[in-house]
Amino acid sequence: MTIKNSMINLKYEIFASYSHHDVKIVKPIIQLLKPSVNVFIDGEAIIPGLKWAVVIGNAIQDCRLMYVFWCNHSSRSVEVKKEYDQAISLDKDIVPVLIDNTPLPKKLKNYQC
Repeated sequence: MTIKNSMINLKYEIFASYSHHDVKIVKPIIQLLKPSVNVFIDGEAIIPGLKWAVVIGNAIQDCRLMYVFWCNHSSRSVEVKKEYDQAISLDKDIVPVLIDNTPLPKKLKNYQC
């Protein structure tokens, strides 16, 4: 098995969806989770040369749970919306993690924060 194939097929329990503007807030939280669960965070999980959208789509499909780190930045991110829309369509459990007081969109209001 090549490195490319092993990275694509790696299973993650949690997928972290966030705006890259908030990486300094999100990354320490993810580091706290990592000793006990396998967490997908794009900056660490996507190796150069892979099609990032494919890797992200596969990770969302395979994860058990999505954490959506929600704030002003993520509310304006097209990619964050695509990620939680895919998770909703796959009937994944979603945990909105509120970083600021930005209201959740209607689609995420049904999930416990």
